[in-house]
Amino acid sequence: DAGSVAGSMQGGMLPLDRLGCVVTVMDFPFDGDGIRRTLGEVMQRFGTLGQPLKMIKGRTGRFNAIVEMQTPEQASRLVQGLDGASYNGEILRAMAAVPQNGGEGRQDF
Repeated sequence: DAGSVAGSMQGGMLPLDRLGCVVTVMDFPFDGDGIRRTLGEVMQRFGTLGQPLKMIKGRTGRFNAIVEMQTPEQASRLVQGLDGASYNGEILRAMAAVPQNGGEGRQDF
């Protein structure tokens, strides 16, 4: 039902209980195969990726990496490990997705 799903990274639906597994790592100056590969390898140190890493261009023109980890615990470890970390001289910001409106209804992130 509509109360148990959220918009996913691919425009489909994601069960709300999986939403806590989604992590966004922000502020990459560019996107490319090398950065995706390296970042994906780093993320795998914190757990299993439930979906391949996606890079999305933000409103500022910089890129955000979005990934679904296998469990919320792995997502939490990823956030703790990457938030404030340096990558090629850039300070990263990482955060887990959280449903708005108390998790009720369809949520976009």
